[in-house]
Amino acid sequence: MNYQIKKMTRPEALEYLNWQYPEPYTFYNIPAAALEECLAEIMDPDSGTDYYAVYLEKVYYGIFCFKLDKAGLELGLGIRPEECGKHNGRRFTLAVVDYLRRNLSYKGRIWLRVADFNERAQRTYESAGFKPFDQQLAFSWEGLVNFIHMEWTAS
Repeated sequence: MNYQIKKMTRPEALEYLNWQYPEPYTFYNIPAAALEECLAEIMDPDSGTDYYAVYLEKVYYGIFCFKLDKAGLELGLGIRPEECGKHNGRRFTLAVVDYLRRNLSYKGRIWLRVADFNERAQRTYESAGFKPFDQQLAFSWEGLVNFIHMEWTAS
């Protein structure tokens, strides 16, 4: 699979923010009341988080974002709802890590958070070389959620 990765534009951000995931993944749906706030953050070059659109064969396939701080590079990943569950998440995750390593010349620590109920994503990330190292309760759209922290350990 050949992914094309580029900085996210406003139309791509709007489309991404309106993705609707089915149960049990509705947790990832952005509430309508938060759309403008989320769009503003994505488009703000000073937000501290960079957002990218990922295409597969010229079709908008997924997104990733990252922020870099003293803890390393925190990665966020998302695949459009219709493409989830098709066993391509590992390949997608590895393509994003490869992009960060090669195109941004980032050689440091990469980690992510995943909701503890999302065992499918946890398995995907583990198959791509991420290992759990911590967990943390945090507020989300739907209340308090336990997030598993995973670090990329492959080389």
